[in-house]
Amino acid sequence: MRLTPLLLALGLAVNVQADLPIQSNAAALRTKLNGVEFEQFVDGLMTDQLRTANIAGATLSIVAGGQIVLAKGYGFADIEEGRRVDPARSLFRPGSVSKLITYTAVMQLVEKGLLDLEGEANHYLKTFQIPQTFEDPIRIRHLITHTAGFENINVGVFAPDPEFLLPLEQVLQRHVPRRVRPVDELAVYSNYGVTLAGYIVALVSEMSFYDYVEQYIFQPLEMHHSSFREPLPAPLAALSSQGYVWHKGVFLPLGFEWITNVAPAGSMSATAEDMARFMIAHLQHGRFGDTRILQAATAKTMHSQLFTNDKRLPGMAHGFKENIVHGLKVLNHRGDSQWFHSDLQLIPELNIGFFVSYNSPLSGAQRESLSAGILEYILGTPAVAAIQPPEDFAKRADRYVGDYLNMNRSYTTFEKFEEFFGAARRTLSLTAGNTLFLDAGYRCAQFVEIGPNLFRQVDGTERMAFREDAQGRISHFFLSSWPATSMEKAVPWTDPGKLRWALAGCLAIMLLFLIRLRTGAMPIKDSALGWAHWTAVATGLLQWVFLLGFGYLFKAQAGSIYLFGLPGFMKALLVLPLLVLVLTVALASGNILAWRRRAWITGMRLLHTGVVICAVFMVWFNWHFNLLGFNY
Repeated sequence: MRLTPLLLALGLAVNVQADLPIQSNAAALRTKLNGVEFEQFVDGLMTDQLRTANIAGATLSIVAGGQIVLAKGYGFADIEEGRRVDPARSLFRPGSVSKLITYTAVMQLVEKGLLDLEGEANHYLKTFQIPQTFEDPIRIRHLITHTAGFENINVGVFAPDPEFLLPLEQVLQRHVPRRVRPVDELAVYSNYGVTLAGYIVALVSEMSFYDYVEQYIFQPLEMHHSSFREPLPAPLAALSSQGYVWHKGVFLPLGFEWITNVAPAGSMSATAEDMARFMIAHLQHGRFGDTRILQAATAKTMHSQLFTNDKRLPGMAHGFKENIVHGLKVLNHRGDSQWFHSDLQLIPELNIGFFVSYNSPLSGAQRESLSAGILEYILGTPAVAAIQPPEDFAKRADRYVGDYLNMNRSYTTFEKFEEFFGAARRTLSLTAGNTLFLDAGYRCAQFVEIGPNLFRQVDGTERMAFREDAQGRISHFFLSSWPATSMEKAVPWTDPGKLRWALAGCLAIMLLFLIRLRTGAMPIKDSALGWAHWTAVATGLLQWVFLLGFGYLFKAQAGSIYLFGLPGFMKALLVLPLLVLVLTVALASGNILAWRRRAWITGMRLLHTGVVICAVFMVWFNWHFNLLGFNY
């Protein structure tokens, strides 16, 4: 995203000396960030975002050269109390940015020789084991690079209130996700894997996870306003920011989010200034003042690449995600809870980093535009060379176009139903200019071919790489800014759009059947098989009650309804697909008898056969999305 016009509109300019190597300007850049102009620039971006996106409050910190150069709060932490955001005192929920603390703890224990990155996870577990689904075991390094091969499960990630909070051991043992691919095959984001790593930290250190991070990370870094504990200690709870949603012209408070069930993956509360100290320690290779949380060699190892989906793209460091901006490595991690949305970015070569967190739901566009704006201010507008698409690209474009599914999803539980609503779907299409157009919701871009299965954003530096399967067909694509995300090419007949059309066709056939039955066009008293008519009606009715009820809960609640555990009424709805299966068997039996006995007129038998086909399709539909049975 190019922000130069925006900067000019704000009366600001980007004066990075592009003719000199950026590394040689590190000192000058750090000085620049201490200036009033930079603070005004950030104020302009943040104020505009809070106003246009209806965000109640945000907190931000920026570090350079081992110092905090800017720490500010915007808007409110608690509107009812009139408490404005204070970067030194207001605790926000950085979500998955919390994982960086867990990864740091892992590397501390590796440094002490208590953990081995090549050690098997099951070797450290005492009361339960991860199933050995594939030949190669899950190792510690797989947990911190999202390469363990777990499916994604969200049921029970949050708790509705403290009474439902469970010890880590119970949660991990009770909710072991299936391993759906071998280790080291793909990086696919996994909260469970990181939570398991945090639990192993507790086992190896013989301390609770909370005690460990407080003693070995928070205390040395003087992060006195940070905690993974839930509920928060009383002094910190009084400083915690509310989460807010904008509704009918007012901000509604949303209450505290209980994330203890996956605490090492996301339950931290922290201030912007505390996160600044954490950034300073990592930028200074583990050193903060006279204290060290990591030895320099360990910190450098932690910041080095450990896995990548494609060697031509950035990948996963030892927990941090990599990106390349202006030829410089950027280490980053984003975080999302239900109400809070955060981002942390480090540029080690310049000794610069920044952290931001919002306390209201937002689209990814605001967070991306802020990050892009700050990086552009620091590094300047990247020079993007114009590239002409190969003249013959259209001939092979069909290999790449189509729908792709985010592999960070469920494969064996009812949560797979989210695919039906396109939640994990991304589309690639061919443009008239012989480029690929990526439709990823709020983020859309065109890509031009620059090498074998390699593309570059037309007006940017983002890269896209494709992977082939054993038959030479395109199977996956990856983006340089998504190192823990793998997109899998969708099988055409499982495409949500096509399935919706098939369901609409079945609805039309069943409605036609019901109309003809009700109008007397298909009398039921002329045959001993009249029950087969009503079986057809009951089958269709139960399936549509289920789809409308279950589908509404998924769509209207955006999947959040089961984050606290599957509600009883959703469990009750899962009985209906089983009844549909039983009725479909009866329906098919009646249809066979009708044809054998020629019990009805041909038109009636044909229409009834259509209903049977629809019922069989709906049974397959329920099975495909793991809705046939109690898969949760």
